[in-house]
Amino acid sequence: PRNIPHGLAILANLIRKKLNITPQFLDINANRYTSEQVESILRSTEFDVVLIGGLIPVYSSVIFYADIIKNINSEAIIIAGGSAAMSVPKLLLNNSKVDVVCAGEGEKVIIDLLEGLQGHSLEDLTDIKGFYYKVKNEIIFSGKPDLISDLDNESDMPAYDMLPMEIYLSNPIIGFGRDIDFISSRGCPFSCTFCYQPWGRKFRAHSVDFMIDTIKYLKKNYKIDFLSFQDDEFMANKERTHEFCERVQKEIPELLWSVTGRVNIVNETIVGAMKKAGCVSISYGFESGSPRMLKTMMKHATIEQMEEAARVNRKFGMMLPVSFIIGMPGENEESCQETVDFCVRNGI
Repeated sequence: PRNIPHGLAILANLIRKKLNITPQFLDINANRYTSEQVESILRSTEFDVVLIGGLIPVYSSVIFYADIIKNINSEAIIIAGGSAAMSVPKLLLNNSKVDVVCAGEGEKVIIDLLEGLQGHSLEDLTDIKGFYYKVKNEIIFSGKPDLISDLDNESDMPAYDMLPMEIYLSNPIIGFGRDIDFISSRGCPFSCTFCYQPWGRKFRAHSVDFMIDTIKYLKKNYKIDFLSFQDDEFMANKERTHEFCERVQKEIPELLWSVTGRVNIVNETIVGAMKKAGCVSISYGFESGSPRMLKTMMKHATIEQMEEAARVNRKFGMMLPVSFIIGMPGENEESCQETVDFCVRNGI
């Protein structure tokens, strides 16, 4: 386990700051707890509300733990989030003991809900946008929430001090010492057909000041060596990328880091600047070596751009992690072979 639960950890920090409540954080994945251990911990804890979630593979676990939570405290309100919940809110509410599904970015929704639940029922809180809940056999949606426009002021950094940081930091995946994930932006301006994109098409980002301050905090308190940016598209704003490179070079020159990139926006100038600032890896979603499949996917990228991105990465000594999708609608033996040929031709 090396991926910190960003969403829940940010909410924990906001709950602590805005509501003056210190939540108990239980990272089942990091600690590799058994279900019996989780139940034991829950039975020894007093709680009124449980926030639970994750990526879609934990969907069945959310249902499983909702049963345990309700068996321990039938009055507890269970609020689920992450793609395990928000991608299928009605399905989850109809098939589990979950009470609420957060329908988007949780920061404002959760704080308003927790404030409102002190003395009110869910039925009284429908003026709060951004959640689904069930009344008898009917599922109610309170309305689509606005996306956060100012991440610095409306969000926060994760509550690192509540997390089992040594577990994450002792499981490096790239091989540059103590490494940790970080998400500095939300939203992707592109529209690939296969992508589940809950954060909208508008790129919204933390300021470089926020990023530098957070990295310095991580360096000071956890002695990190490497930062892996897990943004949908870190390089979407080139000015911000260049500013970050300049600041890192001056203020944290020993930091190594990696990012996500896109073949139609990368060039030697920006990759050269990133290399000087400690970047060692730019990953790309190549997805297919077939021009026809790239058009079907609405990648807005060409084979030539993919080959150029690979060349530029290698020129600057960057690692080249890439992804491919086999089996998209419309895929056939010919297009699969084009992808294989592309990989062979480009040494991937």
